[in-house]
Amino acid sequence: MVLQNKFNYSANSEEYYRGGLVPRTLKTTFGEVRYWRTYFTVQGGGGGFYPFDAIIGLTSDGFSPLVMSLATKLATRMSFAASVVVFKYFYDWAPSSEAIQGLVIGMGRDATPYMEVQKAPEGDGEILVIEVDGKATPTATELKKRRGKRKKATSCCKRHRNKDKRHRCHKKGKEKRLKEQKWA
Repeated sequence: MVLQNKFNYSANSEEYYRGGLVPRTLKTTFGEVRYWRTYFTVQGGGGGFYPFDAIIGLTSDGFSPLVMSLATKLATRMSFAASVVVFKYFYDWAPSSEAIQGLVIGMGRDATPYMEVQKAPEGDGEILVIEVDGKATPTATELKKRRGKRKKATSCCKRHRNKDKRHRCHKKGKEKRLKEQKWA
């Protein structure tokens, strides 16, 4: 509260009504940090804001700028789920994969204006490869490597395709049983 009182809002005192202190929990690399800040409401009605959060650059998602930066950098190199695991390994907690995805999408909206100004490096290539959440459809060559050559089915019918050791077919067995019943 001492730091918040150092900011001068007197110039806008006619526009905003100063409310009471409101608690908030901020998720940082050190864990959760609880602090209190003042909410300023527009005099004529219609919303307001937290000037302390705006001045130090906090967003409404509750993550510190360092956490947002680390999580989005991890998500650019691996899947959202894997980035949660790696983040948790180093900091003993992690944002959810949905939260990381929201952070990446939120920061991604600045990508188009950046790419319009920044040119691609020389020799960058013409093919873009995208890996979606660390999983991809296996190609035919990968399947052959994993499975090896497939064995041909030696069963007599679809019903007994996995029962090759029995060496009998259900038709033969049924016929045999019917013959036994006739002779009995």
